[in-house]
Amino acid sequence: MSTDPAQDQARLSPAAERMRAYRKRRREAMRYVRIPLHVTEVDALIRIGRLKEDSRTDAEVLQAAVLSLLYQALGGSEIGRERLRYV
Repeated sequence: MSTDPAQDQARLSPAAERMRAYRKRRREAMRYVRIPLHVTEVDALIRIGRLKEDSRTDAEVLQAAVLSLLYQALGGSEIGRERLRYV
């Protein structure tokens, strides 16, 4: 048995990695939601300057754009102010 964490990480199955990530998110009180975005909603994100045209198919960039709107909406609350620092 290895004591090197890098080697242990390399041997994890994909299912074990997903479970590890799930447990970490649960400990951090994070909840993930999936929301469908219609092409017109993506166009609106581009129009209001939250998204660049060439990033319209990048899931991570779309997530950041939607989160920026959420954090702006929550801006008056403590959680909104905290999260706005990261956008």
